[in-house]
Amino acid sequence: MTAPTPDVLSLAFDVAAGRARAGEPLPAGVLAFARHVVALGRVVASTPRCPVRAITRAEALFRAPTTRTVASLWRLVFDSWSGVAPAMRGPGRPRFVRLAGDNGSLHVELTQAPDGATRLRGTLDGPRAETALEVKADGGKAVRVGVESGGTFDATVPAGARTLVLAVRVGRRTVARSEPVPVGTDGGTDRGTV
Repeated sequence: MTAPTPDVLSLAFDVAAGRARAGEPLPAGVLAFARHVVALGRVVASTPRCPVRAITRAEALFRAPTTRTVASLWRLVFDSWSGVAPAMRGPGRPRFVRLAGDNGSLHVELTQAPDGATRLRGTLDGPRAETALEVKADGGKAVRVGVESGGTFDATVPAGARTLVLAVRVGRRTVARSEPVPVGTDGGTDRGTV
């Protein structure tokens, strides 16, 4: 079957809507399609209008968040340390932490070095341009860690740190901040539940 020309389609829709009569026979498939589309259009036209308030609320659900001066708070959504039998883990075993929130997520692997320092390696999904990760241990001074083009980072926190706060910065602006995350390892024992 050859594709109908625009004139045949136009005439088929006019016939289906009752605005014209076909002077020559129209292909049955094209006319059936036009009648089906016109019938659906009449059903849509006959339904009551959606209230403006409902449309406004629906649009708000899908509207992109505005840029705010206040950083969004990223929450801990997964912590391998809080899984089955955490006390059986040794100090050399890695701990995986996943934080998520507005505009992205942060996946971090925490491992302890023999000297007690904590090494953080992971990926940042979300903002890209001029992105840096700030790591603040026990409320001390924040250390800025560069994020590679693929979203990866690598940092070391000195021994003795009990909690970490991770902040994502784009340029000079903080766009996301984690809740305090317990480092949670001291010779294989858990120092705090998450």
